[in-house]
Amino acid sequence: MTAHLPPVLAGFYGHGAVFPVVVLGAAGTWWQPVLTGLPDNNPGTVLALRWSGPDTEEPAAPALLTTAAARAPELPANGPQIARYAQTLPAHIRLVTLTQDVLIGRWDQRPGQGAANINRP
Repeated sequence: MTAHLPPVLAGFYGHGAVFPVVVLGAAGTWWQPVLTGLPDNNPGTVLALRWSGPDTEEPAAPALLTTAAARAPELPANGPQIARYAQTLPAHIRLVTLTQDVLIGRWDQRPGQGAANINRP
């Protein structure tokens, strides 16, 4: 469990909806065995929790992501630790890897929320 919880960020693939995400760690700080169904551990990626639920439940997403991040194993973590953690995640929260360019700023300053501008993390 981490003492300092990361902020909820906004992610965007370039099309579709902006989604809330919490970054758990950079690639190289966790281990992924081959063919386990866990997210890839490639250079330039981050291990993250991503909200994938319906829009109607999105207001609860930041709190759910923060709670799930608080239960994350200490990094560096091994494959079995990450797999056990992934199995305990609530509905609509997925353990994924993202490239840094997908992260567009803080969730509370995402496009459409009245923010003057979005600063990249």
